[in-house]
Amino acid sequence: EMFLRTMLNVTDRKSSTISAIDQALWVRSGVPSADRVGAVTLGVDAAPMQSHASIVACYADGGVVEIVESREGVDWVLGRLLELHDRWDLYGVGVDPGAPIGMLTDAMHTEGLPVQEFTLRQTAAAAAQFSDAVKHATIRHVRDPLFDVAAVSARKRNVGDGAWAFSRLNSHGDVTPIVAASL
Repeated sequence: EMFLRTMLNVTDRKSSTISAIDQALWVRSGVPSADRVGAVTLGVDAAPMQSHASIVACYADGGVVEIVESREGVDWVLGRLLELHDRWDLYGVGVDPGAPIGMLTDAMHTEGLPVQEFTLRQTAAAAAQFSDAVKHATIRHVRDPLFDVAAVSARKRNVGDGAWAFSRLNSHGDVTPIVAASL
């Protein structure tokens, strides 16, 4: 163990093999649909190299998250966010400006979207809070195969003295829906 840590800079071998989301609890937290009433908060995230992006909605009533859209590329994201802003009572759009989607943050502000920028510390707290909410059944998700793949694939990355965030690079699939949901 000492050799791994000091010579190979390996500090956490478990997070690369264990999902950050408890799978049994994830399955139980699934619901067929959401009551889309009241203010809506959106989270948006993109995969490395901006190969894929997801927009997830969290509805104020009931603590339910739902994938609004998830597809290849990021060219579609700003237009879709503007459509949703026009259609819904949008409370905010959570985004990590240091992440691959961060290149759209200035355009989101320019277009008048109610952007909530997350620092690395806040992103880590959001990931831990999301995982904890699944664990304690205080959040539900609308069943979607893309959500299920993201939940199974999600791995942790160390971001400092015990803090962690979801890893886009070391996860075993597209985790953008989970990251967006946590934001």
